[in-house]
Amino acid sequence: MDVSFGTVWEAFARELPDATAISDPGRDYSYAEFEERSARLAAALADAGVGPGDKVACYLYNGAAYLETVFAAFKLGAVPVNVNYRYTSEELFALLADADAAAMVFSAELAGNIADVAARLPSLRLLVRAGAGAAVPDIAVPDAVELGELLAAHAPRPPRPRPGSDELFMYTGGTTGKPKGVIWRLSDLMHSMEVSVFQRLGVTTLPGTLDEAVRVAAAARSAGRSPVLMPAVPLMHATGLFNSMGALLAGGRVVT
Repeated sequence: MDVSFGTVWEAFARELPDATAISDPGRDYSYAEFEERSARLAAALADAGVGPGDKVACYLYNGAAYLETVFAAFKLGAVPVNVNYRYTSEELFALLADADAAAMVFSAELAGNIADVAARLPSLRLLVRAGAGAAVPDIAVPDAVELGELLAAHAPRPPRPRPGSDELFMYTGGTTGKPKGVIWRLSDLMHSMEVSVFQRLGVTTLPGTLDEAVRVAAAARSAGRSPVLMPAVPLMHATGLFNSMGALLAGGRVVT
């Protein structure tokens, strides 16, 4: 199946609009809401000049905003990049510079780590703060836009099919040296999930077409067999993100 994960999720939003895709504390997001919010973020990224091949950094704790940022990047053919929220300022700067990040969505709690770093990265065209509120210290980050305000100010970008040749970056390691950026073609990543996602649903091979993938997810949802996943590890690690993407590839639900 030579399509982007984003194209699959757009199709699920049409077929399963009311099914819950993500459960955050205190709020559920349906597939239709997941699609709409991601489409609004994609429109904002595009307005900032982010396009195919550009890197979108995800400097976020677990939550819907992380998966929305990944989905928004996929919609544009941009490349999501995981950012470890435990990095020091210099480690953060080195990773973002290595990735040549064009945009970054960050958790409001992490604002104190990036004010200086962002100013030193001329490649950054858009900074988006997620989760600002009364319980979060108000630390100014010049030129940062609140996620909620940004979504409200942009109409959803219409779905446009993207190929499986689009990419995702996964920075790994860093325990014994500098992290290495592993480049995943989305079609390869999807094929790697054949056993962990589809065989658990009784489907012996990866769906060959988008329509077939939609039928599999709809049937699993109808039969009460679609996966419900709680990633106990960070989404900024491959284990958390890839398993969450796999659950959503099967029409399931991610619980944060």
